[in-house]
Amino acid sequence: MSTGVTLILLLIAALHVIFFIGESFLWKRPDFSRRMMRRMKPDSALDPAVEAKALEVLFFNQGVYNLMLALGAVWAIVAGSVAFAAFICLFVVVAGATLAATSRLRAGAVVQALPGLIGLILLAI
Repeated sequence: MSTGVTLILLLIAALHVIFFIGESFLWKRPDFSRRMMRRMKPDSALDPAVEAKALEVLFFNQGVYNLMLALGAVWAIVAGSVAFAAFICLFVVVAGATLAATSRLRAGAVVQALPGLIGLILLAI
């Protein structure tokens, strides 16, 4: 596996650890969850704090998925598996596209998907 792919996988791992921390731990802080709820659904009729509390368990679960993606990226590096690296890169591209399609977090979608897209391109050349 090339150095470029390895660096992209390390970036994917670092980003997804940060996402894990935000969704699994920082989400429980009212100021953080309120700010994120307003970004995700600014037109919501529900109180952001109430909606954030109702979604707390789901965000923790989503955070665990992000942690597993981070571990998968590291595993691909350690195993030297091009196929697994491609899977991880494709996974984050699809996750970023889904985020873009289902929320207003366009910048977050780009941050999530772009490293995976670059990784796929590097794997193809």
